[in-house]
Amino acid sequence: MHKSYHGPERRRYIRIPERDLLSHEPLAIRSFHADGVHKNYASTKDLGEGGILFQSDVLFPIGTYIKLQFYVHDWEKHKMEFYKEEDLEKGPFTVIGKVVRDEVLSPGCFDIGIEFIAVDTGHRQALRTYIKKIRPDA
Repeated sequence: MHKSYHGPERRRYIRIPERDLLSHEPLAIRSFHADGVHKNYASTKDLGEGGILFQSDVLFPIGTYIKLQFYVHDWEKHKMEFYKEEDLEKGPFTVIGKVVRDEVLSPGCFDIGIEFIAVDTGHRQALRTYIKKIRPDA
């Protein structure tokens, strides 16, 4: 079990509290949907431009690369696009991340900290705008 960190802030980006459903799966080298890859679901705890913290029943070792998909309420309206079709189904925010924190909260319950490694540029900008809406001081 890891001890809580009480030193100076080490994150490069502001985090906001965020409670949403998230899916995660180990990143397969051949493709995102390789045979035998199991998708899991978890709850987000906080979100920033550079990463996310979520609570999971799966423990991922530090250094593991995973694919994450999650919905943040109305994040797509912050995307900078020429034309937005309002009737289209909204897609998830999809990123590739690296596990940088794994903390045992209780048996079968873990906090997993992810650093975003690969994010679409437009999605990152939309997330930045969304966070500034929630935390104008960011």
